[in-house]
Amino acid sequence: MSNLEPYYYTLETTGFPSNVKFVNMPADFKIYLLCDTPDKRQVCIYQDRNDFRDSNSKEDKNVQRLFLTLSKKLSESENVIELMDLYDDKELHPAHYTKIDSNKKTVYRIRKGGVRVYFVIIGSDIILFRLSIKLQNKINKSEESIIDSRVKAIFSCPPHENQFLKRVL
Repeated sequence: MSNLEPYYYTLETTGFPSNVKFVNMPADFKIYLLCDTPDKRQVCIYQDRNDFRDSNSKEDKNVQRLFLTLSKKLSESENVIELMDLYDDKELHPAHYTKIDSNKKTVYRIRKGGVRVYFVIIGSDIILFRLSIKLQNKINKSEESIIDSRVKAIFSCPPHENQFLKRVL
């Protein structure tokens, strides 16, 4: 996924593709889902989930729990800081730093069982970009590479640029 061309969808539902429930989003921020094409079925976290859905039903249930919990906490938050404060340090914490030019960008993760969803914060918005299962305590080089390439794509087209607005689908 090198040279990823970022497209973004707003988080509106959980439970995709079945058990769809609408998310009550706060007015002061948005949650975006990273995609590498204009096709919503290709959203990165959907594709990541497909990689382990059939082989690991326990963790697939944790994916559902993770997003249901996120949805509930979103309804209790007015901004990103309040959302993050609703999680404890074991559930949500900085997981990695991606170096872009001479700046380090913080990558956060939310955990539920063996499932992790990775995201970055840009301004007052959250961009979810990676869903994976825990294979070991430390992020391995392959996972780092995926995370770094996606974070670099996100920051190559940040929300405050007009180009980003054309890519929100």
